[in-house]
Parts: sequence; C-alpha cells; structure tokens
Amino acid sequence: MKRSIAIIGAGPGGLRVLKDSIENGLEPTLLERGSSVGGQWSPRNKENHHSSTYESLITNVSTEMSCFSDFPLPFNTPDNIKAKDFYKYFEDFVKTFNLENFIRFKSNVIDITPIEVPSKIKIGSKGWSVTWKTENGNLERGIFDFVAIAIGFNSKPNLIHINGEETFTGRIIHSHDFICSSYFEKEKNVVVVGSGSSGCDIANELSNIEDKKVSLSIRNSAFIYPRVINHKPLGQITFKRYLHYRLIKFWNFFFTIKKNIYILKATFPYIFKPTLRDFFNPPKRVAIGTDIIKSISEKKISIFPAIKKINNREVEFTDGSKLSDVDLIVTATGFLRDLPFLSKEIITTPAKTSLGLYNSIYPINTSNLFFIGMVGSRGSIVSLVEFQVRHLMAVLNGIVQLPTDIEMKKEVGIPQIGKSNDLVDTISYYDKLMKPLGATPNFFKLLFSDPYLAYCCWFKPCHILQWRLTGYGKFERAKKDLLEFCDRYNNLHFT
Repeated sequence: MKRSIAIIGAGPGGLRVLKDSIENGLEPTLLERGSSVGGQWSPRNKENHHSSTYESLITNVSTEMSCFSDFPLPFNTPDNIKAKDFYKYFEDFVKTFNLENFIRFKSNVIDITPIEVPSKIKIGSKGWSVTWKTENGNLERGIFDFVAIAIGFNSKPNLIHINGEETFTGRIIHSHDFICSSYFEKEKNVVVVGSGSSGCDIANELSNIEDKKVSLSIRNSAFIYPRVINHKPLGQITFKRYLHYRLIKFWNFFFTIKKNIYILKATFPYIFKPTLRDFFNPPKRVAIGTDIIKSISEKKISIFPAIKKINNREVEFTDGSKLSDVDLIVTATGFLRDLPFLSKEIITTPAKTSLGLYNSIYPINTSNLFFIGMVGSRGSIVSLVEFQVRHLMAVLNGIVQLPTDIEMKKEVGIPQIGKSNDLVDTISYYDKLMKPLGATPNFFKLLFSDPYLAYCCWFKPCHILQWRLTGYGKFERAKKDLLEFCDRYNNLHFT
C-alpha cells in the first residue's frame, strides 16, 4: 500500500515535494488556497491576496542559479527575469511532469492534527488528519501518513503601528498590496517606509510618475547592490566555494564588489561609496538594484529617517522634519510567519521566532511532519527547496536516519526571539544536507580524476549541479551540463 503525503502550498517548495513524492512511490495530494501554482510568484494569486509580487518585480538571483536542476530555463533567458516569467516557469514545470491531477486549488487548509497516539509515542507517529475548506465553503478531511508544509514566510504582512495613524485621512497600505504605480497616479505625495529591496523598488517606480513627490523613510542603513557587475550576475560572482573562507570572502567583497555598491542611510550624505570602516560595521540591510541611486541623485526621491508620528496628513520624522499633504504611505516592512492550522502543542514559537527545526526541515518531538522552504537563504529559494526535498526523500526511503530528539535539540539550540526566519549559510547548508546522501563533491578525489571539473567546482559559481555528480539522486548528464554552464560563465566577459 502506498504511503500518502499531504503537501500544503503550490509554490516552489510544494511543487518540488509533489514531483519527488511521485517519483519515490508516495501518494501525494497538494492543497493550494490560491487559484494557480507558483505561490508568491503567481499574479493570479494576487487577486485573492495570496501573492506579494508587483508587476515590475524581477528576480534578484541569477536565472541559471534559480532553476530546478532537472528543469533548467533556456540559456537565452535574461539573467534577472520578471515575476510573470518566473510564474510561467512553474506552470511549465507542472505541465512537463504531469502534476496537474495531484493539485487541489482553492483549498484552504484550516487544521492539521496528529492522529491520537499513546503518550509515550511521538506526536504524528500514526499519521495526520488534514482539514481544508473548498471554494464552495464545504469542509473536507483526509488522513495522511506524512504532511509537508511549504507555504513560505511571505504571505502575512508585518503591519506596523505608526503613532497617530488613526488620524491619517489618506491611504496606508503594505507592499503586499502594491500592484503597480499606475494604481496610484492620483496620490501626489507618497511616503514609502523601508530600506529593503521592495521598499527601494516601489519608491523608485513611483518616482517615475510625473509630478509625484516620493519620500523614502528608513530606520536602518542598507547596502545597495547592483544585479550585474562586469557583465556577470552578482549572485554568480559571490556564490563560489573558495569565497566561503572568511578572509578570501572579505578580500573579494572589499576589492571587487566595493567599487560597485553604495550605502543608503537616513542622514546626509544619503548615498555614498563604502569605506573600509563601513565593512567592519556594516549596514543591517541589503537591497538589490541600483536604480534608486540614480533617482535619489536626480532629486526624484527624498530621504528621511523613521516616522515619529502622523497628524492628519502631516508626517513627522524622528529628526524633527515634517512632510505636509501626504496622500499615501506604503509600508515595505516585511512579513511574518503564519501557521494558523497548527496547534500550539506542535509549534509554539511566535511569528518572529526561529521555528527551531533540525536541518531547517524537521520539528523536534514530532514525527512525519516536515517544513520546506521555511528558511532564509542568500541564494535561490528554488535551489534551496530542491536540496531540502532530496534530503527528505532520502529520510523517507530509509537511506538517511535522523538523530535522536536529544541530539537534534543540541544542534538546533534555543530559538532566538526577533528573527522572522532562520538564515542559513547557503553553501555549508547544502553540503550538510547532501553529505549523508554521498552527494557533496569530493574535491581531493576530483583533483586527481578530473582536475578541470575540480577547478570549476571550486572557483566557478556554485551551481546546483555540483551536488548531482555523485550519490543519491545523481544525474548522468550533471557533469556535461555543469561544464557547459562554466563555459557560459567564462564567456560572459565578452558579451
């Protein structure tokens, strides 16, 4: 009898679990509360407030580093693609691997409960009961051996309270509800709150509307990174194994990337080139895309510190400066984790606390419940979830044994209050997940058997195919495809 698995969410993580579950002989059911696949990348999910993308949004990670290893994007795809094109990639993924019949759209999961077991047995050992509400309002329930939660952490806006906001006669929206600048042509005086990528993108887009006054309110300074340096995508330049060592990483960062980045802060000068001192006390935030630098230089965007209070349509900032006749405030203040369908006996940590998962996948003291894509990374979420699902399938197939709860607790440690999600050191995390599968590259062995391949793995961008050369889940064509990728990377000098 096939073992069953419920998959919550049809974003990158859920789709990866679905495909690999089928290939590993499981019986999957994917429940998606929206009307299409792609999760946050779906413009159709924007209609029912399940997506946080906006029309001008483009990816920050290089295209070739943002694909599943078994479903690459065409080589002529731009390095940073628009959200609508990334959404099409997930649609094509579903069609190519015939996944449609396993997905139930407009199915909002409202409860996930473990089947009752004796007190000495781990929660979930006998399976899970999942209840969801269908489009017509009916409740349906299913019993599953496993549950994989893959809803990400960008669905519930982090709504901040601003003193005096109840007196504001204009509009206050979160970036989650921002679609495109044309929706806000009537608002002539706009304040955008937040120095992250979304805040900078939205402020820059609004500033391109004629006769619109745009102000950016920032609490913390931020590095502003370009998407491309010397004809090469930023992620490909920084995501290399040899740079994983701190001293070399610092050298590369300071001498190679320094001249291409800026620091944005709330006091004059608002934008400037970083000095060595700035790298020893770096900004807390990073924003990708330098268009905003030009807009600030051209006085299309004004910079202010954090908002102190609002009085009717007047906004006062912490330095005492004021703006009058403000029509719109857009808060790009991030997101909170939201797991309303899980009881407190399973997950007790609040929305701004690390979930405390072993390998960022497995909850302690609980069986047969898994979290996919619920962790932050400086790389692509698509690559990250593929590694997590490969490890999960190895566990379910008995190839990898999880340690005891005591051992897992020692490694996880105490969740830290204030972190909206875990943040992994990407290359180390991938190596850690793949080592039990025998899939982490052995560079000493490669050095003698294939020196050029070893060179590519060490000094070229860390493509996901590096972990497909050997071990559980290896591809026969991985070496050929990886070498072709390295050749394309080398030739970017001449494009």
